[in-house]
Amino acid sequence: EPGLSALIDRIESCSKPVVAATHGNCLGGGLELAMGCHYRVAARNSRMALPEVTLGLLPGAGGTQRLPGLVGVAKALDKIMTESAIAAEQALEMGLVDLLADDGNIAAVASEFARSLSGARRTRDIEHDLVITRGNRLGSEMQRLLA
Repeated sequence: EPGLSALIDRIESCSKPVVAATHGNCLGGGLELAMGCHYRVAARNSRMALPEVTLGLLPGAGGTQRLPGLVGVAKALDKIMTESAIAAEQALEMGLVDLLADDGNIAAVASEFARSLSGARRTRDIEHDLVITRGNRLGSEMQRLLA
């Protein structure tokens, strides 16, 4: 205790900004932990993925809820349902990370970035393209499933 999901929820609920600094491979629960932080700084050598699907599992620590808000539903589904890793540059373009840093100074860059922030931005509050209405196809399907 706390389990990973509870730990990520606690981090996300912090009133002061929490910045994740990633380098190398950021996979599975590690990526879910980073997504629970308010901001993410990645070393240029970073690769990110949710590879649980190769075991027949879906990410279980909130990644399926947080990723769509960061990158959009279509991109999130692709990343959740395939084992494909993305490079740091692509993660920045998608909105998964906020800043890139050189591999050797990731901690310094993340620390400086954290000091520049005015407040927390909770991932759970970000809405990329999540609006579901009765008028669109996804909304109609969701309404059918929820009925």
